[in-house]
Amino acid sequence: MASYIEKNNALSLGESLYSVRYTLAKSVPIKDTVKDDFVYKPTRLKAVDQKPAAGTLLTVGSKVIVYFEDTDGMSIDIYEGAHVGYAGRKASEVIEKVKSNEAVKKIIETKEKSEDLTPEEEVVMGTFFTESLGLEIDASNPSKNQKAAYDVIVASYALMQ
Repeated sequence: MASYIEKNNALSLGESLYSVRYTLAKSVPIKDTVKDDFVYKPTRLKAVDQKPAAGTLLTVGSKVIVYFEDTDGMSIDIYEGAHVGYAGRKASEVIEKVKSNEAVKKIIETKEKSEDLTPEEEVVMGTFFTESLGLEIDASNPSKNQKAAYDVIVASYALMQ
């Protein structure tokens, strides 16, 4: 099954892709440097289809779903605000660990943002991040906190379905 990215701004045929703000599933923005690589050197993800069809005139704020081929090679640290411990890791590697842990999988599938977690779910996720993924969780550091770990993993999980 192909995966998707939503484009938050409308596109008309011939409009520059560079000017479009890309957002992966669940509205976690992709780093600007990765967007540049995608637009100018599309080697990481290959778009294979979109809805509505390319060239369709849309109003500002309309959503366009773009389907991608082979997201398995995608790095999980392409998202803005990703936990620094994700650097160099493939999303598929991390998502396989999510899928093999039923408690974590259930949380990921039902809670879109880290702010939505119950205290019990925070403990489950914290344990998963430290023991299964080897991430250091530091609430006082935005590049190492649970939000930086959780929101990115939810976006990657949705993208890879």
